[in-house]
Amino acid sequence: MISTVALFWALCVVCVVNMVRYYSSLRALLVVLRGCDPLLYQ
Repeated sequence: MISTVALFWALCVVCVVNMVRYYSSLRALLVVLRGCDPLLYQ
């Protein structure tokens, strides 16, 4: 059986990876939008 601490750390790692992926996709979306309409996002 997995210990509670190991399960907690695995959950933290998954959350951090998801936040990094979300942040990078959000930045890519902002770059695309800025490329389409430079006056809107200065």
